[in-house]
Amino acid sequence: ATKARFMSNMSHELRTPLNAIIGTTHLLIQDNVPLQESEHFRVLKDSSEHMLQLVNAVLDFSKLDEGKLEFIHESFDLGSTLQQAVDPFAMVVQQKGIRLLLEADPLPEGKKVVGDEMRLKQVLLNLLSNAVKFTESGSVTLKTRVGEISESGVEIYFAVVDTGIGIPVEKLKVIFESFTQADAETTRKYGGSGLGLSICRELVKKMGGDLQVASAPDTGSVFHFTLRLPFEQRVMIVPKEKLMGLQKLDGVRVLLVEDNAVNMKIARRFLHSWGARVDTAENGRVGWDLFREHSYDLLLVDLEMPLMDGKELLTQVRKVNKDIPAIAFTAAVYDNMYEDLQNHGFNGYLHKPFRPDEMHRNILRHLIKK
Repeated sequence: ATKARFMSNMSHELRTPLNAIIGTTHLLIQDNVPLQESEHFRVLKDSSEHMLQLVNAVLDFSKLDEGKLEFIHESFDLGSTLQQAVDPFAMVVQQKGIRLLLEADPLPEGKKVVGDEMRLKQVLLNLLSNAVKFTESGSVTLKTRVGEISESGVEIYFAVVDTGIGIPVEKLKVIFESFTQADAETTRKYGGSGLGLSICRELVKKMGGDLQVASAPDTGSVFHFTLRLPFEQRVMIVPKEKLMGLQKLDGVRVLLVEDNAVNMKIARRFLHSWGARVDTAENGRVGWDLFREHSYDLLLVDLEMPLMDGKELLTQVRKVNKDIPAIAFTAAVYDNMYEDLQNHGFNGYLHKPFRPDEMHRNILRHLIKK
């Protein structure tokens, strides 16, 4: 219990300043486009996001170790997910002079699969990151092959293939162990925490697959696994004009409740840039006063605040309004978090540090549902 509390507290303490760093970087780049070409800003952006990945890796490892990592089951477009996994590496491969390829078998037309898109993407991003890191010439390829198809689902083979340095036969099993890399020289030259492959194997196992590797020195590596994913059974059709109208969030009124001034400023700036009207409150008590005075389309609420926290606020809100979408805007991570937030009246959550596109997608999804 002490370990779990420590991990939750450390997560919150690390994520809060990280959110300010990453959010401010995005805002500066948005306000000043030439900064995108600045090497200093590229280093700042890449380093802060790399630090976030390490924080997430340690937390994921801790949760997997205790068997408490939660998976969601929602429909998603596999083709779009694969493209999003490949896109972040475009600039790196260009600088290294290697090719990055996506070879994906198409699914039956109009079909979406159901699973944990974020976790699948996390595995693919990690495998691609390793492949790009260890490949000096040739190519890195993300492949999918569609296997057996039934009315209810599909079998899909995933593989990340590279022409990199490869792995000695005697090291093939060791690389999936926690905090382990092929050898000390690899750690010195390429860096890394030694947690990535261990987490990937466990995530794939939780999704019903088995992450395996075939490799030899100087010939490259193939990391591969097969998953059985169910098809989405119910299709919700949103009118195109409605979706386009929401895309900009024009006229949407949001109550943002956040006690950290920097985080509030960053979130408010992005919401304003998408056309939303925003009222802000520095704690739940002020938020409750504003909620009683005005009409809102969506609530974005921090959990840990003085005077009245986010859960207390939502308990009050749900007594008078059970339908308004409420998103927990939080740096906290703890056991059974999703169920706990649902029990307190939240419809979903957005983790800090957040990416602007994640915030936009999250808000849009709940507005469309409403």
